[in-house]
Amino acid sequence: MKIAICDDNSLQIDFFKAHVDEFLKKRGDKSYTLNTYSSGKPLIDDIADGQWYDIVVLDVVLDNENGINVARQLRKNGYNGNIAFWTAYKNYVFDALDVLPVHYIIKGSEHGRMYSVVAHTLEDIREKALTIKNRDHLHRVEFRHIEYIESRNKSILVHCTCGVIHVARGKLSDIEPHLDGRFLRCHQSYIVNMDEIKDASDHFEMISGDIVPIRQREAAKIRNLYKNYIENFE
Repeated sequence: MKIAICDDNSLQIDFFKAHVDEFLKKRGDKSYTLNTYSSGKPLIDDIADGQWYDIVVLDVVLDNENGINVARQLRKNGYNGNIAFWTAYKNYVFDALDVLPVHYIIKGSEHGRMYSVVAHTLEDIREKALTIKNRDHLHRVEFRHIEYIESRNKSILVHCTCGVIHVARGKLSDIEPHLDGRFLRCHQSYIVNMDEIKDASDHFEMISGDIVPIRQREAAKIRNLYKNYIENFE
């Protein structure tokens, strides 16, 4: 899970980090990152450049910025992940509804709401799946079990980490809008799960050993998107 928090008060950020870290460790969830921002513009720019966060936590009142406007810009740029507001101000709650937040939490009165937001996001991640229809059969494949997706002869081949390949009629453009930020359209005929990449050169080598081609005219851009993605897990 990838979390971003935007707050101009470093003590509040430290408070959030300490409590979320303790909560996730008790749950046994150790594979998460938490990136901090003291203002909204760098967060907006990072997400526009392809960085993905499963949840963005925003203060409403920032230095020279309004957190709700930051959230509006994120939505305008296509960010469809979870947004939560964590603020000392109650009177912005109705304005916040415009950006469909998962929660509006008042600082000092968290009472577990902070943890419920994180737990809700974890459940969203685990439940995310792609529905594949093949004749009369429907398969639900969890995103974390998809290695890459291939288009071949008007069919979609979903290559899973277990070695199973699900086949359905259709185009990559049909399913691409249903995927999240871990997936990268790296070629006209391929979408790759960046969590499953072992090595990147003029192609992607997957953990399974499979080779996925990269669109050569945009090779530098594609490798940079992958680089930005993995750097946020380090």
